[in-house]
Amino acid sequence: MENEMVYKPSIMKLRGYTRERNDTMVIKKALLWLGRRLALAILFLLLFFLVQAVWPLNLAAAPVSPEETILMLFVTCAVNALVIAELAHRGIGPRYIRILGLAAFIFGVVTLQAIDESLFFKSFVGIPVPQQWQLIGHGLIRAILMALAAIWLIPARQAHSRYKLNWRHRSTANWVMRIIVLALLFPFIYKFFGYFIAWQSPAVLEYYQFGAQIDQTRLMLFQVFRGLIWCGMAWLGLYLTRGGKLEQILLIGLAMGILHSIQIIVPSSFMPEAVRYVHFVELLASISLFGIIAAWGLRGESRRGLYIRRNRY
Repeated sequence: MENEMVYKPSIMKLRGYTRERNDTMVIKKALLWLGRRLALAILFLLLFFLVQAVWPLNLAAAPVSPEETILMLFVTCAVNALVIAELAHRGIGPRYIRILGLAAFIFGVVTLQAIDESLFFKSFVGIPVPQQWQLIGHGLIRAILMALAAIWLIPARQAHSRYKLNWRHRSTANWVMRIIVLALLFPFIYKFFGYFIAWQSPAVLEYYQFGAQIDQTRLMLFQVFRGLIWCGMAWLGLYLTRGGKLEQILLIGLAMGILHSIQIIVPSSFMPEAVRYVHFVELLASISLFGIIAAWGLRGESRRGLYIRRNRY
């Protein structure tokens, strides 16, 4: 009986120590998670200024204080860091594939799909074409540096996974049909959110002169082309990441919507604040929805795929 009484307090002390140790580990992991993403946001902000310093972009200054511009830039970088860190964390494959793929995804979603529309609406946006091409160069350089920083700072959860998406369970004709249907769907999503969000704003109507100079047929064909690019971005995101079906579809769709839309909140001399924030809501909703639909339509069935030896990573 005496030994049993000594034994029970020892068990209770051990359980208390284990619980305390587990709580400490949870706090450390949370701080590490937050610290890495904060460091990534600061790196993104520094990279923005570094590229601007090395290759200056001469555009009219925004009609706000420099402090407000820097604050909005940091907010943008912080949101980008959260999303890109999640993509890097769920990445699979060799390190160089993850870097190149993530850089292509960032460039396509953040820069390419913004500049192509800016060029289409150049008579309204007012950014000179040479500066727009320079913005493409800036975006490409930043995308590569951001991908390098993310892969270096954020550990991949299953980089050496032996599983990959099986893309061969459907015929080539089936894939082509899916891509065509998705590309044709995008203009309708674009028009729906444009009408019910953007065109309900007097500021947006005034900015685009009530759409009087926009050729609707040409606009719809252009959005089909953009739909093809969005399908490519969704496929690339699926190829680069690993996760459950719903988890992966939501990650890719929301990543496309957030990364594409968040940059518009940065003050600009070419777009009034009221127009920027309306467009932010419109882009976030429309691109996220299409990204989710595209990821769902293009995702292959998850099954045991090609075995890749760990020593190749």
